[in-house]
Amino acid sequence: MKITISSADLKDSLGIASNTLGSNSDITKHFIFTTEGTGVNVMACSPPRQFSKIPLMGATVQESGSFSIEGEKILKAVGAVEGALDLSYDNETKEINFKSGFGDGTFSSLDPESFPPWNTKLSEATLVKSISSSVLYDTLNSLKTYVSTDESRRPELSMLVIEGGKAMACDGFMLGISRNDELNGLELKIHQKDISPLQKFLKAYEGNAIEILSGDQSTFFRAEDGAAFGVMDLPYTFPNQMEQYADAFEWTPRRVWRLSKENFLKGLTFLTAFVDKTNLKVSFKDPEEESLLPPQILMNGSGNPVSYNLQVPEFDFDDGTDINTITDLGDKMYATRLREAGEGEDIPSFDFNYMSIKKVLESQDNIMSFGCSRESKRGYMLFKSEYSSGVQSVAIVSWMM
Repeated sequence: MKITISSADLKDSLGIASNTLGSNSDITKHFIFTTEGTGVNVMACSPPRQFSKIPLMGATVQESGSFSIEGEKILKAVGAVEGALDLSYDNETKEINFKSGFGDGTFSSLDPESFPPWNTKLSEATLVKSISSSVLYDTLNSLKTYVSTDESRRPELSMLVIEGGKAMACDGFMLGISRNDELNGLELKIHQKDISPLQKFLKAYEGNAIEILSGDQSTFFRAEDGAAFGVMDLPYTFPNQMEQYADAFEWTPRRVWRLSKENFLKGLTFLTAFVDKTNLKVSFKDPEEESLLPPQILMNGSGNPVSYNLQVPEFDFDDGTDINTITDLGDKMYATRLREAGEGEDIPSFDFNYMSIKKVLESQDNIMSFGCSRESKRGYMLFKSEYSSGVQSVAIVSWMM
């Protein structure tokens, strides 16, 4: 078996497959090169969860077969050469000759048959539906910060769930919800450790329609050229009580502000210069009777309060504007509250967790709108945003009591 390919094409394919390359001292530490029809693919898996199969575009192959090469070694070799190269496999010696215009070398192959049966699962998987790679990427991107990373405590929260045309993620303190019409008909559970590798796969195939397939205890995401990313299905059930927040896209909180993300983050940085690292409690202050004063964020620094004045960007909103013509979710929420008084008493001040709000802010547009409402003694902060792909997202952050 002999593969001839440009070093650039091989490097690109291995770069995508390396997102699921394992680190154990067995076959999962190797790339598997295997023929399929007149072409050839490279496969990798990171047990127990992830798999990728990437076609070697531009490659020519002589004879059918398969072999493995240790991932770290071939990545080093192909990164040091240019131009065309050959990978020639000897069935008797189980060795692969790597030949380029810069030099030759020999790799040893393990038995490809010992590779986990991902390729069989993929071949037997059935199509669920197709979705834009941009929509799926932005859905993951909008929610990844809300997925719990503490799998030992509540594993049902260590995943992102898509069902009923919406996607949800929650770490117990923050809840994120995203929606797009293309999510209709999908039921997916994506583990928090699978989100980043899947995003890298989707980014590599930006502009593609991605087929989602259901296999034996597995789910696959397949691009138009046949490249695939696979994950094992999860046995956990996302908490049903999250459904009560599914209509948060239509909520208009009691108070709404429009602020600069950059300015807000600078304010948090300023406050933390004066407090102990273990102090995570930040207060937001903006009484309605002090409407001429800017909103403030405050922390208690060694017994002495430290404050930072936030900037309020101008918002061009004519009283005659039809609010329904405002497409941006955050701007619409802000404009609605400008025109209509919110029900209930003023919320002059509330507290939130520094780490939680910092994560949320980093996922927002530079000029962001957020609101605040009270539920009994508790309350929440509500952020709304929209991506260029059409994915709409809301974030709900609990007050700190």
